[in-house]
Amino acid sequence: MRAARLTLILSSLFLAIAVVAHAVPIGDLHFNTSSGVPNNPYSIGTTVTVTGVVTTPDSIFSDTATQVQVRDSTGAITVFRSGGISLFHYSLGDSVTVTGQIAQFNGATEIGNATLVTKHSTGNFGLLDPIVLTCKQIRDSTFNFNDFSEKNESQLVLVHNVTLNGGTWPVNCGANVSVTITDGTATISLFIDRDGPLCTTPAPNGPFDVIGILSQFKSVAPFTSGYELDPRFVSDIITLTPGPVFTANPSAVNVDSTSADIVWGTDSGASSIVEYGLTTGYGTTLGDSTLVTSHLIHLAGLTPNRSYHFRATSCDVDGCRQSNDFSFATPSNAPGEPDMTLAQALRSPQFIILIATNFFCCATHSGPIIHTVSYAISCGIPLIAAVTIYSVEGLAGMGGRIAFGLLGDRFGAKRVLVFGLLAQAFGALGYVFVRELAAFYAVAALFGFIYAGTMPLYAVLVRENFPLRMMGTVIGGTAMAGSLGMATGPLAGGLIYDTFASYAWLYIGSWLMGLGAFLIILTFRPMTVTRAAPVPA
Repeated sequence: MRAARLTLILSSLFLAIAVVAHAVPIGDLHFNTSSGVPNNPYSIGTTVTVTGVVTTPDSIFSDTATQVQVRDSTGAITVFRSGGISLFHYSLGDSVTVTGQIAQFNGATEIGNATLVTKHSTGNFGLLDPIVLTCKQIRDSTFNFNDFSEKNESQLVLVHNVTLNGGTWPVNCGANVSVTITDGTATISLFIDRDGPLCTTPAPNGPFDVIGILSQFKSVAPFTSGYELDPRFVSDIITLTPGPVFTANPSAVNVDSTSADIVWGTDSGASSIVEYGLTTGYGTTLGDSTLVTSHLIHLAGLTPNRSYHFRATSCDVDGCRQSNDFSFATPSNAPGEPDMTLAQALRSPQFIILIATNFFCCATHSGPIIHTVSYAISCGIPLIAAVTIYSVEGLAGMGGRIAFGLLGDRFGAKRVLVFGLLAQAFGALGYVFVRELAAFYAVAALFGFIYAGTMPLYAVLVRENFPLRMMGTVIGGTAMAGSLGMATGPLAGGLIYDTFASYAWLYIGSWLMGLGAFLIILTFRPMTVTRAAPVPA
């Protein structure tokens, strides 16, 4: 039994030595064609084995896939396997041997379908020192145009004294985010992965050092640019500004129509100061000199139905640290007033449906408005008589605006708009069947009455579903979509006539656009956001 156990141990040892002996220097995997594609003998699909130390553990860049970096004395490479976390575990500082196939993801060379062959040892932290580079070296020198190599790709890199100069630092982990940084030599991208810990931390304020993986993200060849830095841990952002570090971004909580609480966290006991106001000039400051790590400043006397800007400052014995600008909105104290921010409004399905409906609505009637006089002339109606058709549309529209407004007040704006859009579609189609002046007048009166009548109803729907303080923006957005529709209809009508020498397809197309507007508005549902409670008399 003892001899058999010794034989098994020796066999495993010899197997491990044999695997390591056949390992490829990682630096050899980063030689490419002139387009940045892995070249022979290690082209895409080639099976390779490498041995090195893990510089990025699993669960940093993906919660489910193996996506780690391994380095040896010649280079570093990304090791990837879909769903690999359930199969293999890589810890920081592990010495491992890995086998897989050469692959490329958005320009970055990696070992795909990777299998962890052997874990030789753990805790090799002395082999994790980053390479010091400048932003310019990362941007301009990662790809060597002399021998087409990328020796520093996937390496652990340190860049000194950088500042943020573009993009918005994420305040949650909803999506991957890229910001830009500069050290004065050049500007590069800093990638914040939604699966990593950095996406929940406050943005660095002032200069900082940054450690990260030198990666690449470029979707089309040549893959000779697009290099970025991907930090792994919160500790990879090394702030150089004195003062406490924000551990939680300032945020507004317990917001009502006249007050709000601003809360944030710091890594050491520090004072609490908040500047706030209706603009980024702020204007009002509140503070508390008590040294705490969990900060709360209560703002009172706010105006209902307003957007407020604020920023927080905390000071300790080493200095002061100031946050970026944030904002919140106080709800209205009027009964039934919707409570939302402008960003929420512009992303809401209600706003998107309204702008889409208005576009199709205006595209429906703009073509007939512009081209009907020409169409009537082509039917043999004298010019002086043909232009009066448009006059009839305009006069009928005056009555339509009043009538549809009254109907909207009585039966509801959406219900009347749905009916109006359907009627408008068939009103446009009616022009296909007319040839005589009297028939033109009849269709023009009906069509003008309907299309003009629908227009005021959009403003009613906006007012019913969005706060008063953003009426200008929301109505402006829907009007912009309508203007685009007004520009589309005449252009399409002219192209149709030039192609077919007939206006019939213009009116058929307008009918289809009108049906589109009708179907879109059917999906509109009133806002379901929280509404402010009535204020007692």
